[in-house]
Amino acid sequence: MRNTFDTVVRVMVFSSVLAFNVLAGGNCLEDFSIFSKEVSGLRDRSKILYGNLGSNAYVELGVEARLYGNLKSVGNATLRDRAEIQGDAETGGTLTRNNQTQITGMVTQNSAQAPCFIPENTNITISSTDITVNNDQNITLPPGNYRDFLVYSRSRVLLKKGVYNFRKFQLEPDVQVNILDNAGTEINVQENFVLSDRSSISFTTASNPNALKIYTHQEIPLRIGVESKFVGTLTAPRAEVSVASRARIIGKLFGKKVTVEPDVLACNPPKVLGIHHSEGAYGPFFDPNQVEYSATVSNSVTQLDLGSDLERAGDILTINETANTNVSFPGDSLKVDFKIVRPVVSGYPA
Repeated sequence: MRNTFDTVVRVMVFSSVLAFNVLAGGNCLEDFSIFSKEVSGLRDRSKILYGNLGSNAYVELGVEARLYGNLKSVGNATLRDRAEIQGDAETGGTLTRNNQTQITGMVTQNSAQAPCFIPENTNITISSTDITVNNDQNITLPPGNYRDFLVYSRSRVLLKKGVYNFRKFQLEPDVQVNILDNAGTEINVQENFVLSDRSSISFTTASNPNALKIYTHQEIPLRIGVESKFVGTLTAPRAEVSVASRARIIGKLFGKKVTVEPDVLACNPPKVLGIHHSEGAYGPFFDPNQVEYSATVSNSVTQLDLGSDLERAGDILTINETANTNVSFPGDSLKVDFKIVRPVVSGYPA
């Protein structure tokens, strides 16, 4: 049984030219595991670890649901029997609490809360090329513009770094879609995204969920299937999203409405808040949402002492899978992987 959650950020250090990749600054959605325009519901016994739950209108926690983070509702919120929040609860309206609920942090009701905007993408360019993957096939699909992507049961698909555009993206049961480690992959869908029962979208190795972003412009319901797994950020601003029982969501989920059925586990993995090295004066601004970072040091540098600002006490930093933060600088460039490992809370299965 896996007992940690982890995040990887790839760092490039150059000794000659300044070259770095910095994403735009974060917005109010970045700390949420689940956020909706209208309704966010976490049903009975479902759990969110180290992420916030919110909505621009209404939030509900079911019987014995647990939120290891903060609740924020621009409108009202309800906690059913024995629901628990290990964090704060803020509502613009009324917070209704049923029997034996628990909130460990601050409770703020009837206080104006600023709404969060879920961005939309209306510029998805597709082609006339359909891709069908038959039962039990394995394929590698390069980035590009396609029309309909249909993957039948028990197939495996490898996606690479780049942008994929589709009209429809449909995975039947027991399909595995793997993303190359920290590739930086974007998938845009016009009409219909489907992740069926026991199917998964994840990375080939431990990685950073920010390295995969899926957007769908669909207005029909979106279902994430029973015992499925999704690692990344899924944005569906016009859809009613349903996450079926015993699914795993590692990353972020944004929708018009989001309903998480019983016994679902979700988490927002640890962030690398900052990266620094012994030649820190040459390091550019670091955004916690980026998956790659580059900086420049003097040509005379032969050793670097690297470090990271950690989000929580107990988070563990390794560099290239070791605890040694001092690395040799062999030539014109150096690539290292910062990995943040966070033990899960007691009793939380992974």
